Amino acid sequence: MSTETKSASEHGNNSHSLHAVVRCAEISSQLRDNLAVMKRLIGDKWESSSKEYRVILLGVMAASGDTNPLACALPMAKEMSERGHSPLMLLAVATEMSEASNS
Repeated sequence: MSTETKSASEHGNNSHSLHAVVRCAEISSQLRDNLAVMKRLIGDKWESSSKEYRVILLGVMAASGDTNPLACALPMAKEMSERGHSPLMLLAVATEMSEASNS
């Protein structure tokens, strides 16, 4: 493989990596926006409204041995969507839990 071809190939791989990083940043921003909207909509009842989701996520995390709330929430959110239910509250709680564990 020539240097020029290799360089172009490597550039392509870097482009895919950069695209993945940009996409992750976009999703992260959307999750934070969703959390802010849900907290604004629910207001003072956020803690009591989110408690059940928090308990469920903690149970799934304990059962799976996973420490990432979003990793545990995503399969549940997908299933909720497939059944016609909105996963926005679940994802908001998972985002809040992730932010708390990262600080």
